[in-house]
Amino acid sequence: MTRFFMSLDDAVELVWFACNNGNNGDLFVYNNKSCTIQELADAFSDNQTIIGLRCIEKIDEELLSVIELNHSEKIGNYFRVNDSITSDRIYTEPFTSRNSERLSKEDLYNLIDN
Repeated sequence: MTRFFMSLDDAVELVWFACNNGNNGDLFVYNNKSCTIQELADAFSDNQTIIGLRCIEKIDEELLSVIELNHSEKIGNYFRVNDSITSDRIYTEPFTSRNSERLSKEDLYNLIDN
């Protein structure tokens, strides 16, 4: 099971970036890193009991579908999505917490501490 994480500073920066660079119809998505729930739990404690999935629990998160990615451009750490954009590459998989870049242990500890 994987999840996306971002710091509060990154969230505020995304909002400012979108306000300063966005046009009507734009959707801005932060190019998040992810980690497994096990990695997150290990950052807090070495003593856990795995109880399993809830019946409605998602395995991974999806931030952008293939259609959205194919109508996006990458600007720094962000994806700008708009129907008027044709991506310079063809995406065949959505942007999910399973296939995104992973947080290192150090990155995860820094997110927790802030």
